[in-house]
Amino acid sequence: MLPKPLPPHCLAIGLIILSSWLSGCTTQVASANLQGDAPAPAALEFCGTLALPGEWQPLDDVSPVPLGGLSAMAWDSDEQRLYLLSDRGRLHQATPVFRDGRLVDLTALSSHRLTGRDGRRLEGKAADAESLVLINDRDNVAGNTQLLVGFEQDHRVEGFTTMGVSSGRIIRSPLTASAADNESLEALAWVPGIGLLAGLEAPPTDMPQPPSDDVSSRHTLLFSLPGDDTPVTRWHYPLASAPGSALTELLTLEDAASTRSPRLLALERAFSPPHPLTITLSLIELHQPPTVDVTRLASLSAGDGWRIDNMEGLARLPEGSILMVSDDNFSALQRNLLSCFRLRQDLADTPLPAGPPMSSDGPPAGDD
Repeated sequence: MLPKPLPPHCLAIGLIILSSWLSGCTTQVASANLQGDAPAPAALEFCGTLALPGEWQPLDDVSPVPLGGLSAMAWDSDEQRLYLLSDRGRLHQATPVFRDGRLVDLTALSSHRLTGRDGRRLEGKAADAESLVLINDRDNVAGNTQLLVGFEQDHRVEGFTTMGVSSGRIIRSPLTASAADNESLEALAWVPGIGLLAGLEAPPTDMPQPPSDDVSSRHTLLFSLPGDDTPVTRWHYPLASAPGSALTELLTLEDAASTRSPRLLALERAFSPPHPLTITLSLIELHQPPTVDVTRLASLSAGDGWRIDNMEGLARLPEGSILMVSDDNFSALQRNLLSCFRLRQDLADTPLPAGPPMSSDGPPAGDD
């Protein structure tokens, strides 16, 4: 996403920010403490956090390249590498390094500017890349991975090669027409049995809201993007109660369709000064459109001591670990954080936990 005002926790923890600013002057990956003094969430087990530098030198580059604005990630099982997408139109490839089950390093492999089929670099609004899905990344065929990238400003999903060159495939949806320039295709996931699923960062202006004066009851829109044989369907996702909550990522938790409803992990960022920056992680279960069930897993608030930043991207590794990355907006007072966590075993392997989940119905939504 294009630069925003500094988050409120920057004012609350100035000494921490100053130290991160100074450490960001190096080109080294360093360990970081995400949890701070906050109590551990029951549903998550954290497995290491890294503070990434403002620039790094990939193995196939002769000089350092900028690293920042990280808005989305995806793991390529065939190529055994992590793709990190910047909202300034740059694609990084890297390898996470684990030791004794903990994330300890990130090795930069390559970095490419996103370009059109004519070879020209994407610039300005055309380069505001916010979400990412991989295709052919688990078919045991080397070299055929394709990327689908969701953009804000110029709302679209566009196909790219792993070198960042456009394939010419562009998908547009009329459901983004009333989305704000900077509140559009923040979330993208490939859901077995559904296909390509998009999530808007904030409700579009023409989306009906629940009859409530409480802004915490806002719903945003999840919708499938048109495929060869799939109709467009819509779900209404209730945003978290933290003031200013906005959807920043959706992560599919299953690799194949099954008899149970599809499940995803949702990432939200709440930025509404003077309230503290808050990151919410939730489990979503998609039912008959537009109904979803939502179970809140964790609320990570700077007000409780979490040393979070503008968390925007998620990626699932084969052994079950999940990576979460922050968008530093290329600001010296923010950080590029890459954090590892695992879902509690019963959440990872079974349907949503027992108890009354939140349910969102909303008005009927027919196919478009």
